[in-house]
Amino acid sequence: MVRTAPLTSLERAMPRVHVHVLYPHSERFDWTYYVEQHMPMAGAKMDLVEWWVAKGLDDVAPAAYQAIATLVFDSLEKWTSSFAAFGPDLLTDIPNYTDAVPTIQVTEISGSGKKA
Repeated sequence: MVRTAPLTSLERAMPRVHVHVLYPHSERFDWTYYVEQHMPMAGAKMDLVEWWVAKGLDDVAPAAYQAIATLVFDSLEKWTSSFAAFGPDLLTDIPNYTDAVPTIQVTEISGSGKKA
């Protein structure tokens, strides 16, 4: 279904930019380090609203990614300034938990829904 209605006031008040860091499968991924060290470091350094990490499950079909981190920012400007300032430190930390090369996808929230 394609949304044609304008955003609601609640949607306009929501954080608008989600940055997804997608890690393909690799031989090495230290989940403990990633969740307890790397992501809290990102959260402390960057000007973000919140973050979460999802683990790919292979139960039904092979997962395209073994991990997907989502970082939520109030604006694209906050993402770009945070990444410019702290991205090099965070990228340098990647070998501490994986040999995978992540893909970064920046998205803007364009709608939402909830079951009544």
